[in-house]
Amino acid sequence: MNLKTLLRPVLAGGALMMLLVVFAACDSTAAEPRIVEKEVIVEKEVIKEVPVEKQVVVEVEKEVVVEKEVPVEIERIKEVPVEVEKIVEKEVVVEREVVKEVLVNPPPLAMPGKGVEVQPGRANWSTGYFQEALYSLALEQLGYDVQDHQELDNAIFYQSVAQGDLDFWANAWFPLHTQFEETWSQGAEIAGTVIKSGGMQGYLVDKASVEKFGIMTLADFAKPEVKAAFDHDGDGKADLYGCSDGWGCNKVIEHQIQAFDLSDHINHNTAAYTPMFADVKSRYDNDESVLYYTWAPNPTLTKSSGLVPGSDVIWVEVPSFAHPTITDESMIMIPGVEGCVGDNDPCFMGFAANDINVVANSEFLAENPAAERLFEVMTLSLADVLAQNNRMEGAGENSQKEIDNHAKEWAAINADVWNSWLDQARSAAK
Repeated sequence: MNLKTLLRPVLAGGALMMLLVVFAACDSTAAEPRIVEKEVIVEKEVIKEVPVEKQVVVEVEKEVVVEKEVPVEIERIKEVPVEVEKIVEKEVVVEREVVKEVLVNPPPLAMPGKGVEVQPGRANWSTGYFQEALYSLALEQLGYDVQDHQELDNAIFYQSVAQGDLDFWANAWFPLHTQFEETWSQGAEIAGTVIKSGGMQGYLVDKASVEKFGIMTLADFAKPEVKAAFDHDGDGKADLYGCSDGWGCNKVIEHQIQAFDLSDHINHNTAAYTPMFADVKSRYDNDESVLYYTWAPNPTLTKSSGLVPGSDVIWVEVPSFAHPTITDESMIMIPGVEGCVGDNDPCFMGFAANDINVVANSEFLAENPAAERLFEVMTLSLADVLAQNNRMEGAGENSQKEIDNHAKEWAAINADVWNSWLDQARSAAK
C-alpha cells in the first residue's frame, strides 16, 4: 500500500471536519455556496542506482623460469576488480492536487414565531424570575418577538391572561391557585408543568423557641407565654410574618387563623415578603423568637441566604385540617420534610405540595402550536431553580441582565435537552 492510499482516510476525515466547521459558522439566514480548495501532498518512493567500487580477491598464476635445475616457482598475485552494487534511496516528491468542492450552507432553522409578539407575565416573588427568563428565551429562539415581562400578583395576572392582555406565565401554583380558576378559566388554561410537586409551603419557628416552649402546632400560639415571646409590636399578639397581599398563600393563612380560633392570638403581617424576611433574619440573629411563612424553592431555606430547617428553624404543624380550596386532608400531609417538628413524617404542613405550571391564553395557544408544544415539553428541576435562586439572592446576581444570563448559561449547559424542546416545538408548527 503506498502512502497516498494510507493518507486517503485522513484527508477524507479532514474534508469532513472542514464541512462541519463551515456549517457551524454559517449564518442561518444565508444560503450562498462557498468554494473550498484543498491541497493533497503525495509521497513517492524512488530507486536510484549508484556505482560503488568494491575490493574483491582474484587469484592469478605467474610462472618463473631459471637456468639451473630448480623447481618451478609459482607466484600468486591478488588483484582488485570493480563491481556495481545497488543502493536504495528514498526521494520525496511533492505533488499538488487541488480539489474544488462546493459547500452549500444548511437551510436556516425554522422560526415559527416570526412576526408574532408575545407578552409574558412574571410573578412578584423573586424565586419565580428564573422560570420566566428561561421560557422567554426559548420563545425568542423560536423567532417570537418577546416583550418585556409584566410583573404582577396572582389576581391581576389571571384576569389579564384570560382577557388576552398577557399571553402566559410560568409561575402558577396548583392546587393553591385553584382559588383563581373562576377568573382564568374564562380564556386561559394550564399549558404545561414547570416542576412536578415543586412547591412546598408551611410555617417555621426558630428552633430555640420550639424547644423552650414545647411548640408543636399553631395552636400553641394561644398560650400567654408563647404570645409574649413572639409579640414584636406590643399589641399582645404573636407576630406571624406571612404572605403578601394578592398571593394565594395569603388566603390560606387567613382561613387557617380563623379556623383555629387564633385571631386574638396571632397577628398576620402581610407586607412585601423580601423586607419581611430580612426582619425575620435580623431578629433571629439577635436571638429573638420568630414565626414566619415560607415556601420552596426559596433561598430563605439555605444557610447562605436564610435559615435552615432542622438546624436553625423547625416546620411546625397545623392542629387540624383547614384549607379554603382543597378537601383532601392527605394532600397536606407531606412526606420526607427535613426539619419537621418532632421528626414527624409525614409532616402535617397545612399546605398541599403544589405543581408549578404554565398558564397561557387559550387563543394564543390555538394560534401558536409551536409555543403550545414548547409549554408541554419544557420542564425544570427543583434543584435547578434553587441553584439559580442562590446565585440571585445569596451571591447578589439579581439584575435583569444577570438573570437573563443565568437562563442562557442553563440553556448552554443543557444544550441537548434544550435543542430537543425547540425541535419538538418547530415540528408542531409544520
